[in-house]
Amino acid sequence: MVILLTSIHEIKAADLTSEHIDMTAPSTLLAASVSKQTETNTPQLTDPSRLRMLIPLYSHPKDEHGQLWRRVVAAAKKTPLTVIFGVIREDATHVGRPDSDYLQGLRLLHDADIKVLAYVETSYGSRTMKDVKEDVKAYSQDFTIDGIFFDEVSGNMDHLAYYEVLISYARSFNAVEEVILNSSYIDKVFIDRSSADSLIVFEGDYPQWLTFDASDYTGIAPQRMNAIVNKVTDVQSMKNVMDSALNRQLGTIYITDQAFDLLPSYFTQEIDYLIQKNREGRLDSEL
Repeated sequence: MVILLTSIHEIKAADLTSEHIDMTAPSTLLAASVSKQTETNTPQLTDPSRLRMLIPLYSHPKDEHGQLWRRVVAAAKKTPLTVIFGVIREDATHVGRPDSDYLQGLRLLHDADIKVLAYVETSYGSRTMKDVKEDVKAYSQDFTIDGIFFDEVSGNMDHLAYYEVLISYARSFNAVEEVILNSSYIDKVFIDRSSADSLIVFEGDYPQWLTFDASDYTGIAPQRMNAIVNKVTDVQSMKNVMDSALNRQLGTIYITDQAFDLLPSYFTQEIDYLIQKNREGRLDSEL
């Protein structure tokens, strides 16, 4: 998933100097990070029989006269929701300070008990540690958030130590209760060793979803696996995706036929079907 937060953004190659970790000797770092997670940050898995919704809310709070955010708030009265949001960078490098619209919009989400994650890109491990940390710090100190959503994640084991540093840094802020990683592909070993609360194991369109093999992640706790499925053009196909997400024992799902700055055309039906399937319990059959 790529959220266009800048008009022109130059990606600087990571130089792995003083602001980066030593990628050649990550064992000490990983041991410390895993130890800290075991002591204080072990993901607290919710009811594995329930499927939750993770909504990329990549719109301004006032878009469509505020109707998009208000529709999400209304849906949260029916079922627990988590949203991801991001703001325009003030200088094409760092997150800008929140304006009154964002402060009011985030307050509206929190008043509805919606969990709010801030979007931070990592450019597949090539973005400098300093820049990523500055975004995390800005969101954690200047916005009302509950966690961080790291996007453009490299699921290659060579970058595991890089992400463990970022996860640990994010959790150093009291505001950050949850960290999610999103990659085009994440190796199972990466998931096993990552201290992130959960990871996007699939993001793609409907035809790709039909061939997605969840058996690659056998043994991973359901609540650590999330999926985002786009270009799902009708209600019946949306229901098919929801059914198969339950069969594949995923923790969260988002299904859409729109860009991420809009809600699905069938948003209400998707919410209602999610509630229905959770009431029925997970499907018995397995893929």
